[in-house]
Amino acid sequence: MEGNVREKMLEGINNCKCVVVFITKRYMEKVASDNAGDNCKLEFNFAALKKGNSKMVPVVMEPEVRNTKKWHGMIDFELSGLLYVDFGDLTLVIIIR
Repeated sequence: MEGNVREKMLEGINNCKCVVVFITKRYMEKVASDNAGDNCKLEFNFAALKKGNSKMVPVVMEPEVRNTKKWHGMIDFELSGLLYVDFGDLTLVIIIR
């Protein structure tokens, strides 16, 4: 990626059909933080505003964030009622060739 990171985030969100949200404990903390300038927070909030949660696909990346009742902040607000893709244990993923 070249150029201004935030401009590229804006361009990507505006030009996509849906947003895939890879959820980790750290990502959830960053989105829920008080740091208004955090790129994760800005990107998630802008995606939710522009696309709405009907165009957002949550992908759980760690076993400790599988329980949606433990989600917090805007990820909880926007995504906790949705079905998610579970990559929390990659030993469960079957690769089809």
